[in-house]
Amino acid sequence: MRRRFNIQMIIENLNPIVRNFLAFGVISIASTMTFAQNLPTVNTSISANDVLYPGEQYTATHVYTTPDKIDALATSLQATFGSTGGFSLDNYQITPTPSSAKATVLTTPVGSFSLFAFHSPVPFAFGEDRIGYYVKDIDAAVKKALQSGASVVVSKFTDPIGSDAIVRWPGGGVTQLYHTNDPRSEAPLITIPEQRVYVSSDNVTAYILGYLQFTGGQIIKVLSAADGRDIGQPGKTYQRFYLKSSVGVVDVLVTNGQLPFPYGKEHDGFQVPDVLAAVQRAVTSGATALTDAIYANGRTSAIIEFPGGFVAEVHDKGVF
Repeated sequence: MRRRFNIQMIIENLNPIVRNFLAFGVISIASTMTFAQNLPTVNTSISANDVLYPGEQYTATHVYTTPDKIDALATSLQATFGSTGGFSLDNYQITPTPSSAKATVLTTPVGSFSLFAFHSPVPFAFGEDRIGYYVKDIDAAVKKALQSGASVVVSKFTDPIGSDAIVRWPGGGVTQLYHTNDPRSEAPLITIPEQRVYVSSDNVTAYILGYLQFTGGQIIKVLSAADGRDIGQPGKTYQRFYLKSSVGVVDVLVTNGQLPFPYGKEHDGFQVPDVLAAVQRAVTSGATALTDAIYANGRTSAIIEFPGGFVAEVHDKGVF
């Protein structure tokens, strides 16, 4: 027997994420019933607050490079964005199977970075993760991710400072969940980085629903006809969603995938007071400017490749 849904009950009670979609016109009333049937059953005893350490400073951009480039990468990132701290561990096993890597953690006023350079072959799935979320309990975090539609790519494992798991979100994107045995305490960021996620139109709903359900976040801004100049498609438009939660901002770019280099290669976007000055600092410290500064969608942006191949966007205005 097919389940019967009262549409008003769905809108008011089933899931605040669906209401958020409706408020921004992302989905129609008619589509809500379909999404309602496909959403994972939520165990309300596990909330985002139970799982995530709040604070964008605990969300780390993951960068994989080579041993001969990791120090130059760290130096260039600090020269470009400033530095509030950091440390390195060499010949370190960060995987559940035997391996050896150098790990460098950097904190800057505009975001945190975890840099990894393997001396050994890189085990499965490592290198696919582009972001790390600091969680209070790794088991609860994995369970919450599964309830949000994610799949577990690498199950829970321990490392010398805590425990980890790697998950893949519906619609795309791989994230490492990590917990440290000794609680971290980091100063708040001056500006909030934007995790940049490129998705297709057929995957955007699954991705956003899953992400918001896991983080307890919401859609804060939608550009239904964003200027395509800032993704290398002048004269065209595309759809763009900004998601906000206690662990940061995600910039979801819905495109046809026909993107010229370097668009789609960048991991994150970082807010800086002056884009040209930031690009100059980066170039002076060994990076390469991959695009000119472009003004589109209310802000100036550029894309930079840092030593070791890490590609990032910089922009001069946030979404708030």
